Amino acid sequence: MWLSGIGFLLNYYFYNPVGLANPKVWAKVSIVAVLTLNGVFVHKAILPLIKRNVGRALFDGVSPAMEGVFLASGAVSATSWYVPLVLGALPEINYVVSAQTILAIYAGILSVAIACTVVGGRIFTKAEVREPSLQPGAPTLA
Repeated sequence: MWLSGIGFLLNYYFYNPVGLANPKVWAKVSIVAVLTLNGVFVHKAILPLIKRNVGRALFDGVSPAMEGVFLASGAVSATSWYVPLVLGALPEINYVVSAQTILAIYAGILSVAIACTVVGGRIFTKAEVREPSLQPGAPTLA
């Protein structure tokens, strides 16, 4: 996203300077910055946990608070990929809607996505449906 975004910014700078005045462009840059920071967090905090838990349940040894943080990170990632995609498909808002308005709407969508993901994760964690073990010699339901 950064390469294509920088390409667009350079194109606007050299060939269509008025494109740099489009608030939607700067809102998308801000959202991609959030996505980038979240990606760094995923690589520094979440991927090591996943590697550590290979062969075990994903959240083994993880506090409920950290589980919520990890789920929230997933919500940030999904939302921050789709919002720029949707913005790109809406040329009607070019030069019409401010970057602040776009970012406020993004923050609202992000808040709902995080809340739904964290609450949903807690509901599923409490429900914990246990599947029969597939280990050799383990008791089966049959």
